[in-house]
Amino acid sequence: MSYNKMLISVDGSGYSEQVLEAGMEIAKSLDSRIYVVYVAHPGSSLLSNPDSWSPSRRVLEEMGKDAFRKAMAIAKEKGLSCETKMLEGYPSDKIMDFAERKSVDMIVIGCKGQQSTKEFLLGGVAEKVIRNSKKPVYVVR
Repeated sequence: MSYNKMLISVDGSGYSEQVLEAGMEIAKSLDSRIYVVYVAHPGSSLLSNPDSWSPSRRVLEEMGKDAFRKAMAIAKEKGLSCETKMLEGYPSDKIMDFAERKSVDMIVIGCKGQQSTKEFLLGGVAEKVIRNSKKPVYVVR
């Protein structure tokens, strides 16, 4: 199987940089086209649950933009280029949908993520992608 297109999923956490490094090294060795995807997931809003806190869309978008700046810097350092895409919704669903739409050959995802949000830990997004994706998934630990 050839790996011509690769999706690297980032969540804006410090750990995302390790995921980017690993994914881009693989992409470089396989001469793959790279898509870096960030999914803004507002979760429950203050309106639906006043006792919970979730970051605003603007905060999530800024986190995504910061992740993309890091991705572009790492790609440039490695002599690569990448396409970035910010999506909104449930991260595992959006990652798998994007992978299908773009016919990517592999998904690279981290097993750690936003430490303050359980949905980003393995058992959340990564586990759902691993269990449900029709594409091969490379997990960075």
